[in-house]
Amino acid sequence: MKSTQTLNICLLTGIVMAIALTTGCASGPTRVEEDYGNSVRAMRQAQTMDPVAAATVDTTPITSTDGQRMENVLKTYRQSVGSPAETGKTIEFDISD
Repeated sequence: MKSTQTLNICLLTGIVMAIALTTGCASGPTRVEEDYGNSVRAMRQAQTMDPVAAATVDTTPITSTDGQRMENVLKTYRQSVGSPAETGKTIEFDISD
């Protein structure tokens, strides 16, 4: 008799806990979730100079440019990439006091 009562109490407790946990997950979106991403969209819209130009992408290739400018771009790129020996180095973190 006692083990049956204990089993019933455990079963009832389990059911109540399952209901409590599922109702917590079943609630609607929070205020933060409803507003999620709106600040980013508003910032992008505010920083777009010409919304029409942003909506239409120009796919025509660039056929000419300033040679000196492109030479500087390539020079800067090649200097900033680094040599393979530098990029293959092991990174060590000191976490001691």
